[in-house]
Amino acid sequence: MKKYLASLLTITVASFFLNFGNVSTIQNAQAKQEVCPDGDGWTKIESSTFYPVAGAVNYCFKAGPYVTFSTEFPEGGFGQPGGCSASNPQGCTLSHWSFLTPSCLNPTGTLKISYPEGWHQIVGGSLLWGSDIVYSLDSIDFLQCYCGEDGQGIQTYWWRTELESLLGWFSENGVQWDLGEFHYLALNTPYSCQE
Repeated sequence: MKKYLASLLTITVASFFLNFGNVSTIQNAQAKQEVCPDGDGWTKIESSTFYPVAGAVNYCFKAGPYVTFSTEFPEGGFGQPGGCSASNPQGCTLSHWSFLTPSCLNPTGTLKISYPEGWHQIVGGSLLWGSDIVYSLDSIDFLQCYCGEDGQGIQTYWWRTELESLLGWFSENGVQWDLGEFHYLALNTPYSCQE
């Protein structure tokens, strides 16, 4: 009987530690869930509301425990029928999303205007001497590529949006920037433009 009780106690203790270990593993897995990127050209939006961004070259969506990257904007939204799974992330609830803006190192869009040299205004800053090229992205958003004589540049992504503000972005009326009577958020990012 003592052997039986000792065996039962050993099994119970082992079962407790195995279950405790599983809970820890589950908690650790949840703590390590990925999030969409922010920075280095990515802009993270902490909202379950999402909308296409003209000129965006990539999107990231965090729906349920899944992070999905796509160059296409998903049709139909999130919370779709069929349940939340790795094969159906659109069945999950969206927690946040990100979009990647184009880069002046490999610009996209059509040329709006180009100044090989002169004084140029950069949103949020002073006049700077150098070259300035602006690309139109789907005639809604714009990419401004300033390059100083020292090879240091500032790329500004002009996003026409109804959002009033976003951390790190400047809120501007497009009229003073020759972009029309529209509200824009503008993000400056330094880059090396030396050839």
